[in-house]
Amino acid sequence: MKIKKMHIISLLYAALFVGTAYTAGQTFDLRLENLARFPFLGYTPEQTADSLEPMRPTAWPRNFRGTQTNALTYAEQLDSLFARAQAGDTVSIVHIGDSHVLGNYFPHAVEAVLQQAFPNLRFSYIGINGARAVRFTDDDMQARIAAHRPNLVIISFGTNEAHAGFDATAHRLVLSTLADAIRQRTPQTALLFTTPPGSYISVAGRRWRDRRRRWHTSYVHRENPKTRLVADNIRNYAHGQGLSLWDLFTLAGGQRFACENWRNAGMMNTDRIHYTAEGYNLQGTLLGEAIVQAYRKYLADQAARSGEHFQANQNEPTTE
Repeated sequence: MKIKKMHIISLLYAALFVGTAYTAGQTFDLRLENLARFPFLGYTPEQTADSLEPMRPTAWPRNFRGTQTNALTYAEQLDSLFARAQAGDTVSIVHIGDSHVLGNYFPHAVEAVLQQAFPNLRFSYIGINGARAVRFTDDDMQARIAAHRPNLVIISFGTNEAHAGFDATAHRLVLSTLADAIRQRTPQTALLFTTPPGSYISVAGRRWRDRRRRWHTSYVHRENPKTRLVADNIRNYAHGQGLSLWDLFTLAGGQRFACENWRNAGMMNTDRIHYTAEGYNLQGTLLGEAIVQAYRKYLADQAARSGEHFQANQNEPTTE
């Protein structure tokens, strides 16, 4: 274990307690781990996979079909964030997006889960109703993001892109511009993209005339086919750049089942675009758990490497 400057200062302060305890005829085991008994000394022991609170994964609703195991792809791109969390340093996370984020149920659920794994978490969110990713490439939005000095930015867009004229090439350029703009201001920031959950569009149906010979049109909701195109584009961009991704659209059932799953579970709002509090809470909980699961794997891998390094040193021949 590396001893930082703050650890040395903590040891000096702790020595005062040892001296007091000694004169009183008491003993105290002066190890770094024991300094955690004195929070005001500012020492936080490094986390391990075993030190995290057990977490039972949240299951998809029973009536959901075609779901996949909840997990991130390219989770290793978050290692810089995980290293800070393991060391007990402050972890700053900013969640940006459209009205799904603005409504606060979604990001608050993410934060609630992450707080269990990251004791020194500083979580913020910035959502704009009707926003597309291009809005956050502007200087004013970039300044707001950078002001939080984030270690991770979660990027959740796609619903509004799917309800506008969609051009895959232009959309990919926007994603690239957004990622570059964030990393230009905060170069050490990790990025995590998410795909939209799915939505419906209103389509004109039957037309008829009443007794007064006035025309009427009925409208029906149909799954928005552009959601798959947008989700595919986000996924392809993230994978092509080796960036972390939480592919909610695919995990929740993909083109065939995602929208139907949310609707049948009663988790979609009446506009068939936004979600109920229950729906957003589930989405946020699942995203948070996917990040924590990746963090657990990171801690386990670090422990395994430390064990291998220790074993290698033990096997080295010694000379006298």
